[in-house]
Amino acid sequence: MNKELLRMQMLAGIISEGQYKDQTENIYEAALKPEEKAVFDDLVNTLNEGEGWLDKFKSYAKKGMITLGIISALLGGTALTMNQKQEVADTVKTEMPAQNKEAGYLTDAWTAHSLYDTYKDKIDQIAQDDVEVSKLVNDLTYKDFKKMSSDEHIQIGKYNQNAIKKIMDIQNYQIKI
Repeated sequence: MNKELLRMQMLAGIISEGQYKDQTENIYEAALKPEEKAVFDDLVNTLNEGEGWLDKFKSYAKKGMITLGIISALLGGTALTMNQKQEVADTVKTEMPAQNKEAGYLTDAWTAHSLYDTYKDKIDQIAQDDVEVSKLVNDLTYKDFKKMSSDEHIQIGKYNQNAIKKIMDIQNYQIKI
């Protein structure tokens, strides 16, 4: 959600200051090293300017300049829409050096988290009959996902591949409707 819209909602009393901070503060961005922060800021500034941010992200990815920290900051923040987060995940899988499999797992976990936020009721319904999806839901919700470490996110992405594919099918079905 747009930071300015959230600020207006806070000022109007629709959301509390705590809710505003929860939705706008990005703990992953705060943890970036200076060189990572420069790349992150460049990507977010390009995003705010309009077109071209994905090409810039791909360019950084091909150069090996996208780190797990930058991916976490992008996927854990509010600057990107769900579709943009999916584009980041797809780009990480196709453009990042093959040895960086952890980045793929990380994006899978963030994708699963975003999908769960969006399709919670449907995924909870499926989890009642599907052990793999049930395990994924437990992994995503056993503590505040956004406060988990990148290593925890990687483990969720790595060990829940089948379940993540299943819930991605839900998203694809929902979009086609």
